[in-house]
Amino acid sequence: MKIQKNLLAIVGVAGSLAPVAALAQGPASLVNISGATLQQNFINNAGSVNDFIDVNFDGLSGGLGTALLLGAQNLRGTITSTTVGGTLGVSYRVAGSVQGVVDLVNHGRVFNTQPALNPDGTTNTLSINPIVAATFNGSSFVSIVSNVATATGIANVANPAFNPARSDTTSFLTNRTGTFTSIAGAVASPGGVLIDIAPSDVPSSWVFRVDAPAPTSRTWDTNPATPGYGDNLRLPTDVNGNPIASATNANRLPNLLAPGQPAANFFNPSNPASANENTIFDTPTAWAPVGLFTNYGTGRTQIQMTEIQHIYTTGRLPSGENLAALTRGATSGTRNAFNNSTGVDPSFGVGDNIGGVNTVRTLGPTYVPSNKSGSGDIEAALLNTRLGIGYTGAERGTTGSPLLTPTGLELLAVQNNHLGGTGFHRPESQLVTRYDNEGYLVGGPAVFITFGDPRAEAALDGGADWPAQNWDRDTRPLRPAGLLPTDPTFFDFKDAVRPATEPANTNPQMRNQAGAEYINNITRSAEAFLVLPGGSNTAFQPGELLSQLFVAPQGLVNLPSLADPQVITANSGFSSAVQSFVNSFNALSDPAYDAFNLSGIGPVPTRLTTGLPAGFTYSDGLVASYVNEAGINVSYGTALTLRNKISGDFNGDGLRTGADIPGMVAAWRERNGGPNWVAPNGTGLPQSQGGIAGAPGSDFVIEIVGDFNGDGSFTALDIRYFADGLNLVNGQLDRPAGFLAVDNAFGGNFFGTALAGTGASYENGDSRGDIASGSRGNTPGFAPTADLVINATDIDYVYRQFSPSFGGVANLFVTDGQANWANIDEAIGFDLSADLTGDLIVDINDVNDLVSNILETSIGDVNLDGVVNNDDLSIAEGNVGTNGGWAAGDTNGDGVVTQADVDFITSIV
Repeated sequence: MKIQKNLLAIVGVAGSLAPVAALAQGPASLVNISGATLQQNFINNAGSVNDFIDVNFDGLSGGLGTALLLGAQNLRGTITSTTVGGTLGVSYRVAGSVQGVVDLVNHGRVFNTQPALNPDGTTNTLSINPIVAATFNGSSFVSIVSNVATATGIANVANPAFNPARSDTTSFLTNRTGTFTSIAGAVASPGGVLIDIAPSDVPSSWVFRVDAPAPTSRTWDTNPATPGYGDNLRLPTDVNGNPIASATNANRLPNLLAPGQPAANFFNPSNPASANENTIFDTPTAWAPVGLFTNYGTGRTQIQMTEIQHIYTTGRLPSGENLAALTRGATSGTRNAFNNSTGVDPSFGVGDNIGGVNTVRTLGPTYVPSNKSGSGDIEAALLNTRLGIGYTGAERGTTGSPLLTPTGLELLAVQNNHLGGTGFHRPESQLVTRYDNEGYLVGGPAVFITFGDPRAEAALDGGADWPAQNWDRDTRPLRPAGLLPTDPTFFDFKDAVRPATEPANTNPQMRNQAGAEYINNITRSAEAFLVLPGGSNTAFQPGELLSQLFVAPQGLVNLPSLADPQVITANSGFSSAVQSFVNSFNALSDPAYDAFNLSGIGPVPTRLTTGLPAGFTYSDGLVASYVNEAGINVSYGTALTLRNKISGDFNGDGLRTGADIPGMVAAWRERNGGPNWVAPNGTGLPQSQGGIAGAPGSDFVIEIVGDFNGDGSFTALDIRYFADGLNLVNGQLDRPAGFLAVDNAFGGNFFGTALAGTGASYENGDSRGDIASGSRGNTPGFAPTADLVINATDIDYVYRQFSPSFGGVANLFVTDGQANWANIDEAIGFDLSADLTGDLIVDINDVNDLVSNILETSIGDVNLDGVVNNDDLSIAEGNVGTNGGWAAGDTNGDGVVTQADVDFITSIV
């Protein structure tokens, strides 16, 4: 609601451009926002609420030209224990785009008037969980502390989601009862909370799932708004392979339903009359580029789009290499934008798929790589994950706490090989605005999502025909003909011609007029900015800030189709002037985006130091720091020394290859009571070319270079990880060679693997067959599983990867009896750890290798005593008609004991 409508005379104005303090009137109108973490740099910035359309109708605004004289007027006011001053009070739940839209659907039509804790002890459905940070007028009132959302600053824990204020349910004016960061004595504010706006990195049609009519409709590359989109049923697991069964942690996208309310619906431009109070509207705001950042430890500088698709759907690259693919949670718009723009259904963009929604950033016993709650969480975790790649807003490379530093992260250049592109491109402004197969394509069309259309407001509130109405109010004289924008007096005048009348807008209005004014103030400012980018009439206004942090859609030559994001279409609204501004002044024009910093090394990773069991230490015997081979402690977060740049580089050649295995095993001996190992000095290329030549071996830190699974220590688990997922030969994973090299370097059975009672003797490399456990689950794409015994459990696990069905359950991904890693349709459904022959295919040849070569027996020896005889026949006959694996008599790997299995054993006996 408007606070005042009186036009104040402007007298005695000065020429300063310094911002004028917001008017002291209050209470302010409350605008509740829940959504994108990627947009927090904009929403929390005071410039996002500088008055352009004259929201408070005092005659001082950018649109009227008075800001040129008085400076930008900010609509925020001071918050006290009893009031929120100014014109607008903006509460912002940094929940992630998708969660924000869920909040809008659930709490954007009916006021939430319940307290934070209901009388029955249950938590208000609008809460701080899933883990959500929050700000009010840019000041934090919910922070994330040790993976827990915690009330801080001006919070009121008696209000829903700890909101500092609620609004009157009729006027939308703020009600404030005080600061309460503890439930003791907390007093809820009168009124309620209505989520007005959900800023999203992607349009609403990308946010919601479309339930699959059949299991086969769920595919990794389903387009938005088509059956099966967003409907991946796969759950994340913990590090032991146990599914985390929680709606909050699911990979599925939400639907349009809200408990006890009508289903929401999308606005249909072809049938605008069908819009009603449940219709969702998108207000486009910007193109938000997303960068794929890498830890220097990966050794990568570039990546193909098909590699991105493979690693983010399976956890491994097409080569089989097991880097760590860090992800945001399914409710993240950044995750949605990243995946849709790379050709992946966001619900299938699971990466390593380990951990529910979390804020874990450090290495150690609690480390998980997936489903980070916020942008800051994935960025901090990536700084600590030496084998990690992960996505976040591209502009964050140089804004806020910049990531693109020699002791930070770097960006991977992306080749659009799926569209015929041949070059590798970084999110540099000129390549972003180009937007074709030789440009940078990763990002999302950011929008404000609302119930009701902001432009359905009255013209003076920024609605339809605002430009003409604002021109009528503008008291500046008409601009003389021929006066150029470069003339210092250009903006002393208004346009000589009245803007054309905009068509009437009869769409449903937003429930909260102040929310509509907030949006219109931004978008009208952005539109004015687009007319003359960089002009002083829009200086310090929201549109200028938006175009500096993100990219105005009009600056892109082409745009993705909303129906199929891999289809590039010409941008009918393209403006070369906007493109020039973006290319010159946007954050992505910074030279840091031009090329990979080959001299960079990254930071010393941080390990968990609190909440550990009594007496706990990492494998180096320390908790609060690392120690290098010279015996000097190495502090967390400091600049990493050059010798430790590449994860897994034990031999010092600046690479990660099978040649590192002997040194790796020697380092393990040192950590386990053996002789001290002398780390080689760095060789190969100089630092300026990305190498580590000359780096002293005494700087080497075993736990930094050798911790691959993120637990903070260097153990046999990391050596298994290397053999299983990092031993590349001619650019392709070779597991058998990896396990053989480990045993050869050790001089025998490094892992102490036992063979089932077939009488077979262990031969070097046989541990490649230890891929499953009877006591824990598997974690494909994250880390290999083993129980130090090779038996029927391992045989069954190999069969499960490629059998068309197992135990009566159909294999939805592999139907031809051969699981081929090169086929991403199949790769998302099987575990490459079951490739025992090194051909990146799992099939009957791997079963034969396990049974014949490792266990030295034959198909049909179901009790694994080394011979097929009547004992095996008796087992099979006793289990006919039941589900069961090898140990129950199943010889053909379908997980069911049938007469066919009995007949097969009989033919041998």
